[in-house]
Amino acid sequence: MRSRLIAILLAALLLAGARAEVVAAAALRRAQDALTDTRKAMDHELAQRLQRERVTIAKAEARKARLLLAGDLKQRDRQLRELQDHLNANTAKLAQAQKAQAEVMRKSRELDDAKRELDLQVEDKVQASLAKVRSTAKAEAEAHLKAKVLGKETQIAGMQRQIELLRRRADQGSQQLQGEAFEQQVRPRCCRPVPLAGRATIELGPNS
Repeated sequence: MRSRLIAILLAALLLAGARAEVVAAAALRRAQDALTDTRKAMDHELAQRLQRERVTIAKAEARKARLLLAGDLKQRDRQLRELQDHLNANTAKLAQAQKAQAEVMRKSRELDDAKRELDLQVEDKVQASLAKVRSTAKAEAEAHLKAKVLGKETQIAGMQRQIELLRRRADQGSQQLQGEAFEQQVRPRCCRPVPLAGRATIELGPNS
């Protein structure tokens, strides 16, 4: 009887232990399920918080980017305005320089035209002066030549007169010489004393 009671007690204890294990296993499963649900909930919450943080950060970064972009755009607009102003100033200066260059070229052409006209006038005056000088020189040369020719003709005429005079003198001298020679030839004959009446005589000379 006692052994049976022990056996019943042991069986009851084993049954109670088995039940306790089943209850513990069930409680463990419930706890694990609860833990899993909690973890899922925490993961979901964390994911939502992360998503909210990402959105916030993205919005902040987008706002910052917009601000930076706006600043960059303003700076770029300012730089563009400065460049446009600089370009306009350079364009105005270039237009003034081109206008000044055109004016200089126009004045240069006018000066060239005036210089050519002056050169032509000077050339005409020089040619006229040269023609006048040539004409004067020609007239002076002709007059000088005429005077020289006249002088030569006068000299030749004088020389001819001298030659004629010398010829005449030579002819006269020759005649005189011939006369003197003839006189010398006839003098011995004509210079004999001619007896006159009485004792006087006359000596005939060459001129008697």
